[in-house]
Amino acid sequence: MGKYRWEILVFFLSTCLWSQAQDVIFNRTGDRIACTFVENTKEYVSYFIMDSNALSLVSKDQLLCVKAEGNSAEKCFKNDTLITRGNQNSLFLVGKVLNISPDSVTLFTIRGEEAVFEYIPINNVLLIKLSNGDIEKFHEQSRQAQTVSSYELGRLDAKEYYRTPNGVIVTEVISGLFLYPGLISMVVAFVPPRKLDNPKNPNNILLKTDSEYYNGYQKQAKKRKVKDSLISLFSGFVTTLGILIIVNL
Repeated sequence: MGKYRWEILVFFLSTCLWSQAQDVIFNRTGDRIACTFVENTKEYVSYFIMDSNALSLVSKDQLLCVKAEGNSAEKCFKNDTLITRGNQNSLFLVGKVLNISPDSVTLFTIRGEEAVFEYIPINNVLLIKLSNGDIEKFHEQSRQAQTVSSYELGRLDAKEYYRTPNGVIVTEVISGLFLYPGLISMVVAFVPPRKLDNPKNPNNILLKTDSEYYNGYQKQAKKRKVKDSLISLFSGFVTTLGILIIVNL
């Protein structure tokens, strides 16, 4: 009888321990599952669910994240990218898109140590680039999503991330100061830019892997470069004229 009492006691203590589980996993649909981890490796996690004696094992590529008690949340997914409409500039959000409804986009992300669900109004979404490469664009006046080309995505990214090199700006200002808007300054202004990389661009890798994206990005970058160059040239020119006028007063 003593033997059975010991086994009953072990079972009772185990049950109490599992009922106080603090480990958590989030599956691909965003469901939160409280559990107790048995083993947590880079490839999989095995666990007991609360109020159950059954041992479960799941590959981490089937999960959104796992969070062991006292530890930070561990991400198990590749990021999707959302570009949302802002007052002045587009805002980039990264995470896993769980659902796109007529009213909102549900985004799962990890912020600090915690897993967070964000709900972005559909009218605020410009486009979504999924981790598998698929792209969806949203019209401002319509809630219907449709595909957008790599060329268009490159053009949009260039508006956000391309910056005219300082060397170009300085060259144009000096040309204007010396009243010499000649061939060199025109060449500098109108030659298509080659240095397009920007680490802040979440799609920076596409500049090397997608020719259509590169072409769209470069064309928009050239427009930006020409505009900045002409403004710099004109500012130098106006500065010199102002100095000459003041000197001859």
